[in-house]
Amino acid sequence: MKCRFDWVRSSARKRGIAFLLTLEQFTSWAEEVGYLEHCGVRGYHCDRIDASKGYEAGNLRLLHYTANCSKGARSERGLRRPHEPR
Repeated sequence: MKCRFDWVRSSARKRGIAFLLTLEQFTSWAEEVGYLEHCGVRGYHCDRIDASKGYEAGNLRLLHYTANCSKGARSERGLRRPHEPR
């Protein structure tokens, strides 16, 4: 678990995102959502619920890689619903 904790923390630092979790908090979250069983090969990642906040207690979820990429693309392109005016 420490290896995954260090990887997520390092990734956050490289991107300038606050990482406010202890190893114990991360481990508790990971066990609760089954992070180790789903990460890597299955394509799931630790994601922030609110992107304006850092990696902190209450702001994490398990999200599939394709959904995470799609989420980023939507926010970058400012996609709107089909019925919304331009």
